[in-house]
Amino acid sequence: MSGQKTKPKERKLIFLGVLLVLMLFALFQYLWYGEGPDTIFLTRPRYLFSIYGSDKLGPLNQPVSVATVGNRLFVADSGNARIAVFDTRGRPLFSFKQAGKDKLKYPSYLAIKNDRLYVSDSGLGSIFVFDTDGQYIRRFTPKADEKFSWSPLALTFDDNGNLFVTDKGYNRVLKFNNSSRLVLDFGKTAVVNKVNEKLSHFYFANGLALDNDNNIIVSDSNNRRIQVFDSNGKFTKLIPVAGLPRGIIYTMGKLFVVNGFKHQVEAYNLSGKMLFSFGEIGSAKGQFQYPNDIKFARRHFYIVDSGNNRVQVWMY
Repeated sequence: MSGQKTKPKERKLIFLGVLLVLMLFALFQYLWYGEGPDTIFLTRPRYLFSIYGSDKLGPLNQPVSVATVGNRLFVADSGNARIAVFDTRGRPLFSFKQAGKDKLKYPSYLAIKNDRLYVSDSGLGSIFVFDTDGQYIRRFTPKADEKFSWSPLALTFDDNGNLFVTDKGYNRVLKFNNSSRLVLDFGKTAVVNKVNEKLSHFYFANGLALDNDNNIIVSDSNNRRIQVFDSNGKFTKLIPVAGLPRGIIYTMGKLFVVNGFKHQVEAYNLSGKMLFSFGEIGSAKGQFQYPNDIKFARRHFYIVDSGNNRVQVWMY
């Protein structure tokens, strides 16, 4: 005997019930976290595994940054003056360090756009561009000016291909268009005693991120704060951070901040409320020693645990 079929009226009621549950879920997110419905995950991620290097590539030494594309994970392995490449499960693939006539000296931050890997090198004061197989393509030269003075650090791209860079030498943020022409330049140097003074000034401008509205989020590391600017570089918000904010990302309606001095990752909303944190000081699984950078891809966080010479992988 076959089961009874669901009547159209009953199907409509089921649909409305599911829709009501989703609306209540979104309302809960907004009331509790101060975020809209793009805030998907409410709990802390869980630790999966760590990447230390391998017999094939040797151990990581003072890694600083990571980037992912497809199933490849790129690590700025600064102590070894190279880029180490793994698959996203942590299996070793290859490494490279040759950048034209130069060799990488202190690769610092990584970003990927259109299958091109951009590497800032603090030791050489330059940005180098590679393909995802590690083949050198070119040196990024602002305005085609070989004498451009800067010390590039963090890198990120918007959806239009504009490149944003924190310049730790002049404590400023730079934006370059697709023609490598400088189109935005803001920020000055200042050491602050109180986090709410001398806004639009930085002391060791570090991590960099963009939110969904292309607001520019800057980790003002040594001033213990995050500053937020509109797309024209006008200051809009301040997020105090107790500790040392380094690498940052904006995803799932949250700002994730790597806090080097507190040895953890902190999640904030853009109103400045800290939602939760994960990690603690140590060398065991899920513990950090001076973490520096974070990336997110396909529900996985890749966190550079510099002091422990590893990259940790966490998952939602």
